Amino acid sequence: MTLLAAALAVLLVVLAVVQYRWVGQVSDGEREQLRASLQRRGREFAMELNRELARAFATFQTTPISEEQDVAARLAAAWLEWTRDARYPRIIRDVYFVEPADGGGPPERLSRFNRGTGLLEATEWPAALEHLRPRFAREAEDVQRQGGSSFTIVRRHAPLAEEIPALVIPAIRFRSREEAAPPGTIRPALAYTIALLDVDYLRGDVLPALSEHHFNPAGTTPEFLVTVVQARMPSKVVFQSTASTVDPERVDLRQPLLEIRADDMGRVLLEQTRHAGPREKSRTTQLRFAVAVQQGEAAGGPPSATSAWQLLVTHRAGSVDAAIRAARTRNLTISFGILLLFGTSIALLVVSTERARRLADRQMEFVAAVSHELRTPLAVIRSAGENLADGVVADPSQVERYGRLIEEQGRSLSDMVEQVLAFAGAENGQRIAARQPVNIGELLADVIEATERITGGSLTLERSIDHELPPIEGNRDALRRVFQNLVDNAVKYSGDSSWIGVGASASGGELRVTITDRGMGIEASELRRIFEPFYRGRGASAAQIHGSGLGLSLVERIVQAHGGTVSVKSAPGHGSTFTVVLPAPPASSVNETSVAQTFRA
Repeated sequence: MTLLAAALAVLLVVLAVVQYRWVGQVSDGEREQLRASLQRRGREFAMELNRELARAFATFQTTPISEEQDVAARLAAAWLEWTRDARYPRIIRDVYFVEPADGGGPPERLSRFNRGTGLLEATEWPAALEHLRPRFAREAEDVQRQGGSSFTIVRRHAPLAEEIPALVIPAIRFRSREEAAPPGTIRPALAYTIALLDVDYLRGDVLPALSEHHFNPAGTTPEFLVTVVQARMPSKVVFQSTASTVDPERVDLRQPLLEIRADDMGRVLLEQTRHAGPREKSRTTQLRFAVAVQQGEAAGGPPSATSAWQLLVTHRAGSVDAAIRAARTRNLTISFGILLLFGTSIALLVVSTERARRLADRQMEFVAAVSHELRTPLAVIRSAGENLADGVVADPSQVERYGRLIEEQGRSLSDMVEQVLAFAGAENGQRIAARQPVNIGELLADVIEATERITGGSLTLERSIDHELPPIEGNRDALRRVFQNLVDNAVKYSGDSSWIGVGASASGGELRVTITDRGMGIEASELRRIFEPFYRGRGASAAQIHGSGLGLSLVERIVQAHGGTVSVKSAPGHGSTFTVVLPAPPASSVNETSVAQTFRA
């Protein structure tokens, strides 16, 4: 069993090490997977919003402007197409058109597109668009300086005025077939379509919908804190999914938002090209080229990283690393808790098995001891009976002595059988008979008298019993067995001193009975075990003192069933003192009959 327990302990240690490493590897994998998922969802979030901006840009630019076209009609057609195809058509709040005055020069004449009438209505420059006028003037100067033949305007033009925010869409113009330049060549723009974005709609409808779709599905506990801030002023929050404030310096994901990129524009134009005629396809391709040049790709530079807003995402635990650490701690706690449960179960199994083995050994010892104890009185009784039957003993005094011997051995045999049966009854939870008031003084006097009769006066019995002891509510036969067992033990272990002291007193609602001897005593290491069934000390075994090891266990059970306690004080060579404490209620409260109670192991 010891080897098996050691092997199981080593196995548990190995499992703990393997489990610790495995949980660490799983946590690292979950961290990378969560980060990759977060990056993917952030890109999809930005792509869905940015593609709407690209669609708006392409929609209001794809129909080229020439001298003979009606701008209002073109904008009306673009608006109809936008409201029909866009996923979030309300992100465009107003549309303006700015162009040079009749005498030429920079774009100064501003008109507002009336969606109800489909007409352009002249209007004053609103305060939100005032800062665009110097920019248009600079671009007009560049056109004049370059002679109207380069892509300067397209290269320098920013499609998104983030401070408004609004889309500034250049009105790309193509040369006609009659002009000398190659057909389709783009001429610099001096007119612009300005599409104002509805920030309130973005904040109240679009961003919450995108946040719910990509990060925190409805009906689930929000896993991420989603915040949108202005790119140039991160402290200015546009939208946040919860009331918690996200630190811009400590986020798990930082994604540009509200920008027009060439790849998004390309996808939108490709969709529109599928439904366009040959002439529109050619112009669409040129417009796509113009946007690409505008973002620097024709010059070999990277796509523009400028954006009006930024998407900030943080895990609700504080960060992805914090969430993974918490999950790892939780997994390790559960795992090691299970291992601890296994270890405890194994330990309990080993202890239980060891106890069962020791109990089996004691039971074997008990059977051997009882067999010996039974054999001795039976042999004496049988021998005496044979002598009497065969007429060997004829003297009346001898017959009387033989009869007394048979009586003593029969009583010893009867007491042993009663003790074994009483212990078996206690083990099975057998009920004590109906209780009644018991005079402990009289009971102790009977026990002492029986002991003196058995010992024949060879033992000194010293009494210290108060005369007025209160009655005890209990079972007389069971209590007599308690004190008889203790006195018999004192007789057996008194050794050469042949002295026993019996005392009884009452105070404070308790009755205290002590039985003392001056014999061999008990080792300190054995004191805690002497009340265990079948246990016999090494001294008793070495001195070959007969006994079954059941007496003291039975004493403890009976005393506890009466609501009392039993204890022992002993020192090797100085004897032992057993103390029984029983509750002593006032005489008026003692009933003549009492409901039987049960005592159990």
